[in-house]
Order: sequence, then structure tokens, then C-alpha cells
Amino acid sequence: MTEFGILGSGFGMYGYLPALLNSGYEVTTLSEYKAKFELRPELAKFIDQVRFTSEREILDTCENLVIAKDPASQYQLLSKNQFQFRRLFLEKPLAPIISQHKEMLEILESQNINFSVGYLFKFTSWWKRIASDILLGHSLEVEIEWRLGRPPGWKNSPQDGGGLVAFYAIHFAPILNFPGISIDHLISKGSNKLSFVLTNYNDVNLHIRLEYADKNAFSIFSMDTFRQRTLLYSGDSPFGAKPSFGEVDPRIPFLEEYIAEVFSENDHTADRLKIEKLTLGFRSSFEH
Repeated sequence: MTEFGILGSGFGMYGYLPALLNSGYEVTTLSEYKAKFELRPELAKFIDQVRFTSEREILDTCENLVIAKDPASQYQLLSKNQFQFRRLFLEKPLAPIISQHKEMLEILESQNINFSVGYLFKFTSWWKRIASDILLGHSLEVEIEWRLGRPPGWKNSPQDGGGLVAFYAIHFAPILNFPGISIDHLISKGSNKLSFVLTNYNDVNLHIRLEYADKNAFSIFSMDTFRQRTLLYSGDSPFGAKPSFGEVDPRIPFLEEYIAEVFSENDHTADRLKIEKLTLGFRSSFEH
């Protein structure tokens, strides 16, 4: 049975850990995380299925490694350790600032490290519908509105890899991997709002707006030639319900799909490297 090591006591525990166990993998994580299981009822049932050990042992022995830490910690781990013989599951952004993000890409590429980054939007029904229309060459005029509560700590700090661009808008970066899609030059950016357009200057225009607000909401509208809007999707978040303490995280099914894709015969690290280079370019477009 394939073993995974998990470093990260947040999404690593309430997201990746259940997804991996549900998918039939063995999981090892840090002994210091054990107390967290007792505090979160949705994790307590898994405690007997997990092996707890030290970070050094995980880094030395686990062939598959999830690093679900803040960008600065992820950057430090990737900078100070060798991972040529590991499969890495990384989180976005790769590093706190643009220059370090670029450095991480160079390390991953030069050392030929087998890695993937968890862009989970692609596994949602609304993304699949948009992707299908783009690939089929259909005309597409879509508005995506994402309202969310201002997060605490580093997630709200652009210099630490947080903020509307690096922590939220970056989810959309893989759309740039579709033929002809680019960021329109009309971009509005502020401390509380962000808007941009992904387009092929022909038949596809995705108008994306993010805003810090009192209430979480994620909506997608299609627009006809008369600018009339039709609701395509609506939820508390892009994944449906908003994640909440003590409840099963709604992103787990999408993580399971992602993990299965990485282990599929059709997975290629070169493709993921290409997407991450596009992501770096996406981020650089906003963070000059």
C-alpha cells in the first residue's frame, strides 16, 4: 500500500488526510499534530489509521509527500532539502514573493522533481462546463463573482503569499493553459477588490471579480448578446458549502479526484511545470 507523508496541520489534516485515507493510502504525519485530532470531531475517527512520527523521518522515508504549509514554510522546505526521488504534492502559491516563486520553479525543473500543485477548480462541474465550451470553440461571455471574508494572518498579507491575487485569484491561472487564452490588459486592482478578464480576444471572455465582503458567495453568470445574465452556478464558495470547523471539508471529493489524476497514466510532470510557469506569469501580471 502506498504511503504518504503529510506536513501541514491545516488543510493537510482536514483536507488531504481524509482524501488520502478515503482513497486507500497509508498516511504518516507529525506527532505534534496528534492533539489536533482530538480537537476536531471530523478527524477523531481517523486517529487509529494514522502513523505519527518526526519531520526528519517523513522527509527521509516517505516517497509521496504532501506539503500543505504557508508559502514561507513551503519555500524553506523546498530550498533546504533534496526531493529528486519523491513525489511532491504542493500548495499555491509556491513561495511568498515573485522572485522566490521563480526560484522554486527553477529548482523543481533543474532537479527534475516530480511535483504537482493543487489547483482544484478544474474538478468542479462549473469549471468543466467552461473548459468544454472553450475547447469546443464556443462563444463564451461569462461573469464570475467571488465574495469572501477577509482571512486572518498570512492569508491576508501579499508579502507573505496571501491576498486577493496570490491566495485567491491564482486558482484561475490554469485557464491560461487553454489555447489562446490570456489576461486582458484591462485590470483593476485594489486592497479590497480585484477584477480582470481572461480572453482569447475572439469568442471567449471571462470577467472575474473578487471582493472582500461580509458574506461569502460565489456566482457564475452567462451573458447573451443583449447582456442579459443567466445564473450558471451559485454557492457559498467555488466548492459549494463554505468549509467550517468540525464539519467534513467540501473540498475532499475534489482532492480525491486530483490525487487520482496525479497517479493516472496520463499524468506528466512536464505539463504541471508548464502550468506553474503560466501561474508565475499570471501572478507577475498583478504583482509588479
